[in-house]
Amino acid sequence: MENLSADDLKKLTYIEDCMNRILRRNAARETVFYKFAGDSTDKDPAIKEIDDKLKSISKRREDLIMVDEHMRKRGYVRKNGSLDYPRFQKDSYIDQSVWSRYETGEQDRSSHKTLLKIILALRLNESEAEQFLAYAGSGFAITDKVDLIILSYIKSDYLGDEKIDDIVEHVEFILNYYSEQEVKKGRKPLKMLYDI
Repeated sequence: MENLSADDLKKLTYIEDCMNRILRRNAARETVFYKFAGDSTDKDPAIKEIDDKLKSISKRREDLIMVDEHMRKRGYVRKNGSLDYPRFQKDSYIDQSVWSRYETGEQDRSSHKTLLKIILALRLNESEAEQFLAYAGSGFAITDKVDLIILSYIKSDYLGDEKIDDIVEHVEFILNYYSEQEVKKGRKPLKMLYDI
């Protein structure tokens, strides 16, 4: 990636700027939280009891409901009105077996990589992505470089990308670029999101 075009440099600069803003915002939040929150390790027994009851009552998969809603918005609908999961899986680069485990809830927790692919394929905005991850029992880890890059790409409004092919292409380009930077610094390469 020695010869980057002006357009590539512009995109990388924008992503870098977004990552820096996220890191600064996160550092500010942690300072305020630790300064004012006190020790939150001892949860009030009444609150814990309410949390436990809510978990046992709610068996609906809010993450799947959200996926279905956004699949409709993105046009993954057959002529008969049913959702076109096979096309969505293919476009998202999610294997059938992985999708099946996600959809049926066979695993207690889906892989974070799969969840990120779903977010990108549905072109969720930042708040929708965070909500979806929360429903799925996950979240963005700011300390994880891949998460930080993906969140920055989302915050940048996908650099204007609308089509899933463009999104996949740019995510792979950005991850490859930062992976090379990590290797140059003597660190491990980043994990790629797509196996293309």
